[in-house]
Amino acid sequence: MKPINTYLPVISIMLIIVFVACQNVAFQNNERERLATKEINQPLPSYLSYVAPEPETVHSVEEFNAGAHYYSIKGVYPGPPGDGRNRVCIELVATTLLEPGDYYDYSSRQGDFLPDQVTLYIDNRKAERDEEVISILDIVFLRDENNEIVGSAVGPQIMCWPVTLEPDIHFATIEVEKSSGMVEIYSWSFELTE
Repeated sequence: MKPINTYLPVISIMLIIVFVACQNVAFQNNERERLATKEINQPLPSYLSYVAPEPETVHSVEEFNAGAHYYSIKGVYPGPPGDGRNRVCIELVATTLLEPGDYYDYSSRQGDFLPDQVTLYIDNRKAERDEEVISILDIVFLRDENNEIVGSAVGPQIMCWPVTLEPDIHFATIEVEKSSGMVEIYSWSFELTE
């Protein structure tokens, strides 16, 4: 039988690993809480009419899967693609996103399509957008100092991303790449319960 002194270095290393792992978990939980309350969930930027689920809301997984999180937003019409079931949705307003020379069409089949510039990340994972995008038949124009039209887009546009989510606090980030390459970012959190 080996004396206990032989095992002390191994035991010490194991205790250090356990300690570091516990510290890391505690740090991640604190960081997550900090992000959820301070650096995200700001008022919606001018290019978003709404996001669903709304920032800092709580829904059951069942409600989320049934689309109830979408219909809890007052005054939202029309409904989302896919009835909002298990989807994160936004309404995008192009007015502040337009740059001179931007002429966005009704669909990607017709030409440049603003929703093709939009990406959603849920819990740091890129989500795949629904093919169907609802374009409300209105056109916004960008005008120069001489009141000449130098850009236009259809909209607002409603788009959704189907996602499968478990009970937890979830973090969503919308990125919209403008034609200049500048990226507009909005992040929020919402919670799903059992």
